[in-house]
Amino acid sequence: MKSKLLLSCLLVLVFTSSTLFASGQENTDSTKPGIVDAVVTVVEATVEKIDHQSRMVTLKGPEGNYIELEVDEAVKNLPQVEKGDIVTVEYIEAVSIQVFPKGSAVPGLTAIGTEASAEPGQKPAGVVIEEITLVTVVDAIDLQQQLVTLKGAEGRTKTFKARSPERLAKVEVGDTVQITLTEAIGISVTEKE
Repeated sequence: MKSKLLLSCLLVLVFTSSTLFASGQENTDSTKPGIVDAVVTVVEATVEKIDHQSRMVTLKGPEGNYIELEVDEAVKNLPQVEKGDIVTVEYIEAVSIQVFPKGSAVPGLTAIGTEASAEPGQKPAGVVIEEITLVTVVDAIDLQQQLVTLKGAEGRTKTFKARSPERLAKVEVGDTVQITLTEAIGISVTEKE
């Protein structure tokens, strides 16, 4: 269910966001278009209060706002957290759209994920990464109206308005389009400097 939701969000983001295409970097291979865009958000908070017994932590955010939360049992190294420690949360969302010549890949959907955490006895830290890749085939192109129709592995098609006539002119019926969404969140706790 989560993969379907992320895929839907990906398609809406990729084909409706003018910011994505305006700010992304174009593929260095000039024969077929491609774009990569990423947004990184970093937030730091200070541990104002911690109750190791109840696992309740009060954080002070960058705007002076406070939040109290109960830390899940999955956080193994909570005993190493002290008042004054800095909690850093980094969130990365990246979208890559690459066009390849006909027959370069088989249409389909893949999802992979990985996670890692700090070793026992260290300050808490962890990262979760999820990547969804959708491979489709260009089924039709209307250069005059700047429309491209993509066909998935199950034979279903969807037509989108292209943002760049120059990029669309480099695409041909039968080309493979690979769309990859990568999301990562990392949390770390460090001592106040």
